[in-house]
Amino acid sequence: MINIHYDFIPYVNQVYKFCKNKITLLKVEDHPECKHETADNWPGKRSLNLAEVEPFLYLQLMHLIEIKFNLVLSSYKSIDAYVHLRLKEDDTKDWIHTDPTDTILIYLSPTNLFSGTSFYSDDEQEISSVKFVQNCGLFFNGQIKHKSLSNYGENLEDGRMTINIFCKK
Repeated sequence: MINIHYDFIPYVNQVYKFCKNKITLLKVEDHPECKHETADNWPGKRSLNLAEVEPFLYLQLMHLIEIKFNLVLSSYKSIDAYVHLRLKEDDTKDWIHTDPTDTILIYLSPTNLFSGTSFYSDDEQEISSVKFVQNCGLFFNGQIKHKSLSNYGENLEDGRMTINIFCKK
């Protein structure tokens, strides 16, 4: 199941600007949560867990998730949220994968209809895709194979920025 909700975050442009200007993004090799993982863990740059570095933004996101997706967040063991930036140079580093969690993606940067998220069958045939529309939120079972579609941009100002949320059961 893939649940899509448009107009997810009120004042999304201010949230996007805040994430670009105030949140530090790190490559996987510099990320303290990934000390024992390989550089192939995820492409691009990612923030520290928003619950720790931006708790008010994190709490607002949790509130919106409960309302927009009608989820009972207390049914999850933990929920981690990160700002994630992927650039054109990261496109070849991405791969079809699954997550061990329920996953929520929120598209922050301006709409780019050449980008989005693709979903795949077990034999890795594309079965669905969602276009990158600013302020669109996606909720899906991370066991569905998926991959970002066409990462883009040269830097923080024009790259693909999302909030990635991982809900562990």
